[in-house]
Amino acid sequence: MSDEKVFALIDANTFYVSCHTLFEPRLEGQAVAVLSANDGNVVAVSPRAKCMGVRRGMAAYHLRGWRAQGRLTVFSSTWALYADLSQRVVEVLMRFADIEMYSIDESFADLSMYPVAERVKVAQAMCEAVARWTGIAVAVGIGPTKTIAKLANTLVKRKRERVYDLATDPYERERLYAGITVDDVWGIGARTAQKLYQAGVYSVRQLIHLPDAQVRQMLGVRGLRTTWELRGVPLFSLTQGPASPKSISRARVFGRPAHEGELKEAVAVFVTRACEKVQRNHLAASAISVSLSTNTFRKREPQHSAACLIELQAPTNSTRLLSQAARDALARIVREGYAYHRLGVLLLGLVPEEPVQGSLFLSQEEQARERRIMTAIQKINARYGRDTIFLGTVGFTPHAWRQRAENCSPRWTTRWREIPVVQA
Repeated sequence: MSDEKVFALIDANTFYVSCHTLFEPRLEGQAVAVLSANDGNVVAVSPRAKCMGVRRGMAAYHLRGWRAQGRLTVFSSTWALYADLSQRVVEVLMRFADIEMYSIDESFADLSMYPVAERVKVAQAMCEAVARWTGIAVAVGIGPTKTIAKLANTLVKRKRERVYDLATDPYERERLYAGITVDDVWGIGARTAQKLYQAGVYSVRQLIHLPDAQVRQMLGVRGLRTTWELRGVPLFSLTQGPASPKSISRARVFGRPAHEGELKEAVAVFVTRACEKVQRNHLAASAISVSLSTNTFRKREPQHSAACLIELQAPTNSTRLLSQAARDALARIVREGYAYHRLGVLLLGLVPEEPVQGSLFLSQEEQARERRIMTAIQKINARYGRDTIFLGTVGFTPHAWRQRAENCSPRWTTRWREIPVVQA
């Protein structure tokens, strides 16, 4: 066993598309696209759809021709399905190594515990286990640093393989660097790449041989660290478990313009969802901000945008108290007669829920009572399903202001009523 660090980057192939085709095998290998929130733009495409000319970022209305011809299947984003399948993939990977979940479809793994000769075999076993137990195909890039592992994962997709190793042979790695452009490197965006191009640096090999002072002058400290990582020096460690968030937001563009009454319902829904995450992380918010705006693209309509921040008497994760504060903030900024297009709620100043400084205006008994109420609601909703108990301000009828999602697939793994039915 080597003392050197070795990382793997495991990436699910066309993850959003795979989540849909997993439960509809007839679409395997077909042209499929997934739309963003509000069915606005394309966020994921299958390989066949890409060959037809469908691209990420393309507006949904550009797909009408392909859809009318029956050549393209389109889905709205189904986040509950994606999150559940992502968690299942991570649980499989945790059987092999320590895992850092980097994004919904990417995870880093520490393979340093395995002998050099076994690392590729372990990575292949990861691919096989994930495919067998979840139905999701993944690719693995291996490197002595997280940056090189990420780069190896980019190469494995181009070569249409499952595993690519850039950790074993540093001489072979530098040879490959000569054919890889700097814009393929994790952490180097379009603007940074442009700076390098202007300095005559096009390949990763050219970058790693630049003097540190020149790299720092052009790219800053972060760019210098990335360059050291490309040289094989691990500076970014594996983070097991997410860091506590400093703020939590919920913001949406409405499916149609919303007015004052609907905004009150919407802000209650957004606060409820934000509070769920705050409570899961055992945090409390010190302040809450509400923002809203009209549709700036409708030039002929009157425009208005505003935001209001309210500092709380004491940090809390009570949905009831935060919802009341959000309604107060909304009342201060909303104007009658305007058709609002976007609403956002932001919980700020997050601190651990225990211990929390007391309030001068709420007795200890009142605060303890509030905590008991919220604990009871959380337990009931955890046992019987989300929104078994909810604030009356959320409303009791379907919200017409919700985002458009006209092409939703069932939430196969998270809703009993939508579970797949097998017929003999």
